[in-house]
Amino acid sequence: MLRPSACRTRSKSPQIALPDHVAGSGQLDRLVDTARGYADHAIAENTRRAYARDWAGFAR
Repeated sequence: MLRPSACRTRSKSPQIALPDHVAGSGQLDRLVDTARGYADHAIAENTRRAYARDWAGFAR
């Protein structure tokens, strides 16, 4: 059986520098926070509770 780490290959993508108007301006942080907010609100609270109940039942 192969370990998961043995199956992964690391791609060496080049580092991309942020544009000057974004780097150090706090704009990227605000964009990340906005994206996190969208992701957090993408699933309704009732769905989250249902997933938690289903997972708890599965884990038992």
